[in-house]
Amino acid sequence: MASDPQRVAATRGWLVKATEDLRASRALLELTEPLEALAGYHAQQAAEKALKGFLTWHDVVFRKTHDIEELVLQCATVDASLPAAIGHEALELSPLSWQSRYPDEAGGTEASEMVAAARVAQRVFDEVVVRLAPEVAP
Repeated sequence: MASDPQRVAATRGWLVKATEDLRASRALLELTEPLEALAGYHAQQAAEKALKGFLTWHDVVFRKTHDIEELVLQCATVDASLPAAIGHEALELSPLSWQSRYPDEAGGTEASEMVAAARVAQRVFDEVVVRLAPEVAP
């Protein structure tokens, strides 16, 4: 049976944005003077958007949120293996959505931590993509 073209486009849209955030995170870490906080922000955004793509594909309504744990719990209602596959480290990405945006909240932005965050975000993305139809891959 053919997939709904609107659902394919919506899901792919989330995954394309997630891919862009993954690229931005890596690029910001590779600068001569790395921008760690912004790299962490984009890592969080990549994971968030990948999870929202997964939910979109499965017609699960989600609220506007940056809370990775909330999104993972919703994803688990569709695929109970996803939380274990992405790992508990993914839940630690949520604060990165706001820490870099405010001057008094920029703690925990060491380069090594942000490299790890980018790796976690890539794992979230990869685990989502393998669980979706090939036609939605960016």
